[in-house]
Formats: sequence, structure tokens, C-alpha cells
Amino acid sequence: MKSRWKLHLRPKHLASSINRNKDLPPLPSGKSADNVLTDFIKYLFECVKTHIHKHHLAFPWSSVRNSIEFILTHPNGWEGVQQQRYRRAIARAGLVPATREGQSRVHMLTEGEASLHFCVASLLNATINQAAP
Repeated sequence: MKSRWKLHLRPKHLASSINRNKDLPPLPSGKSADNVLTDFIKYLFECVKTHIHKHHLAFPWSSVRNSIEFILTHPNGWEGVQQQRYRRAIARAGLVPATREGQSRVHMLTEGEASLHFCVASLLNATINQAAP
């Protein structure tokens, strides 16, 4: 199924090469798109946590666990409904509590905004490095 499961979450008004729900790749048996999204977020977070533990043995995880700020991207065109589903999946995955305070630690950018920030930062770094003596 790879990453095409996200198509099940897309707003129906967006243009897509898949025009009908019956043309979408099937989800795993007994799973909704929201369940798959939750599982995916949980998997990514566990990978990051494992990496930190492996490479920074003395890192005091418990001291930051409840104050981590998450900056996550979503496809361009995902608006209210899709963002709310994403936020609920983030809470169900255990990254933040399903409270106003927990949700205030989740920041979302469109993939287009994230790409722009990356390009600007890369350009600035290249310019700074060229100007260094």
C-alpha cells in the first residue's frame, strides 16, 4: 500500500489522478484511514525516540517528554476537516494529550510552506558560507 493511504484522507474537492473512492488502494482489513494515520504517526515518533536514545544515551527524555513542540506538515489543500483528523490522530498516537494545552504544542505547515522554508534556509546558509573568510 506504501504511502497512498493518505489519499483516503484527501478532501474530495481536490483534483487527483484518482477520481473515485473505488479507485483508491484498499486499506488494511479492519482499519480506517484515521487508524492508519494514527499508526503511522506513532511509528514515526517511536523511530525518532529510538534514534535519540541510541545516539544520545544520557539524554533526559522524561524531562522534555511533556513539553515537546511538534511541527508537522500536511498536503497542500488540507483544511479544517483534514487538519482536525490529523490533530486527533496525533493525540491518539500519544504525542500530546487531547486537550487545548496539548494541541497548542502541535504546529502545522503545508508541504509547500515547508519546502519554501527549506529553500530559503538553504540559500541563506549557502550565502553565509560563501561570504565566510
